[in-house]
Amino acid sequence: MGRISILAALCLALSACANSGPVTGTTETLRAPVDPETTTSQPVVPEQPPSLVWSSVELDFGVSQITQVGSGLVGLAVQDFEAPSSLIEEGDTGCVGFQAGRTGEVVWSPDGVTWEPLPAQPYWYQGVLSPEEWGAIIRSGGIPANAALVELVARGERLLAVSFAELTEAEASVVVDIYEPSTSRWVRLGSLGSVGVNRSAVAAASGPEGTVIVATGRARDLAVWTVGEAELTELTDPFDGLTVAGDERWAAQVDGIELVATADGFIAQFEVADRSPLMAYSVDGTQWARVAHPSAGPVHLAAAESTVLGSNGDGMWISLDNGDSWQAVHLEQAASFVDLRGTPTGFTAWMFEETWVSPTVWYSRDGVDWEPVLELSEKYTWINGVVMTAEVIVVSVGVPSGGWVCPEIEGSGYEIYRGAFER
Repeated sequence: MGRISILAALCLALSACANSGPVTGTTETLRAPVDPETTTSQPVVPEQPPSLVWSSVELDFGVSQITQVGSGLVGLAVQDFEAPSSLIEEGDTGCVGFQAGRTGEVVWSPDGVTWEPLPAQPYWYQGVLSPEEWGAIIRSGGIPANAALVELVARGERLLAVSFAELTEAEASVVVDIYEPSTSRWVRLGSLGSVGVNRSAVAAASGPEGTVIVATGRARDLAVWTVGEAELTELTDPFDGLTVAGDERWAAQVDGIELVATADGFIAQFEVADRSPLMAYSVDGTQWARVAHPSAGPVHLAAAESTVLGSNGDGMWISLDNGDSWQAVHLEQAASFVDLRGTPTGFTAWMFEETWVSPTVWYSRDGVDWEPVLELSEKYTWINGVVMTAEVIVVSVGVPSGGWVCPEIEGSGYEIYRGAFER
């Protein structure tokens, strides 16, 4: 299966994809963002890219889903392996990629360089999983527990985890836990019920008005929960104001959700079977209104304060008015970005320069003017995670074992790159 892990393939195979349709929303070409209240006849001067001082350190694991929580960083350990496919199925002499070892362990760092296990681990991490144990689980038709996590979300100084308590090829029961740093304990806040075989139909985000979780499910339509101090609260009829002409049952057909928090509330994208995706806006999650969508197909969303970006294989678009309108960003690399992240201090993205090697990290303060800030050599094949704070950009990169040599089991190498802003 090349360099795509078996776990990733399993999760993708169990997720539905929305079909594209006609273009919706308002789009126009943009060179630089313009505030309509302060527009003048003078050209907008692009902000100069920051200077970054980079250093690196080797680790024995990668870090994905890197999230700023309080003054530190939290993420998931990742360890990739290559092994004969006979580890899964006898008689097949090809090579497979998979994730075992410390994958799924929650790790934290005060500076982005030194990473240690969180004092208490969530239910899905039961310790180091050997490649042989991983293979035995797959051969038995199961899915390893370290594939349980959906999303890590910061909630002030606390860490929210949305995950699957029951994980099979046919069922995924979503639960929500929160980590209390004062007691070093995970506390179960509640369950969202089953999302059936659809692992993409749940998303969470924290904004100025709190934390919101949006999910669909096998036995219910689209629903919204707010996260309290010790409980989840399901909201009543949050989508009553979101109408779709000629399709009263659209909410029962959602099979993919993207959710981001802005300075003004939340923007969600709903992928609906057999129709174009929908975009909606809510101040606090209680009531949602439909807004424009920039593309015929689904986009990946990222937000930095009141600026929202949407990107897919066709390009990139920016909205400065909570999705009411979108403008195209002139950026040749936009359609090539593998990942796009937004923070209060701007946006980061990464892409491959060519032939799936030499990944490059890009930075933008405003979502329009982009600069490459870390160009890696061809020995690097994947970026596990990128996070930006007001002080640093932290990048976790993977180095292949170097040969796809079967029948040996080979593990990857990992490095952390840390770029400190020069102010």
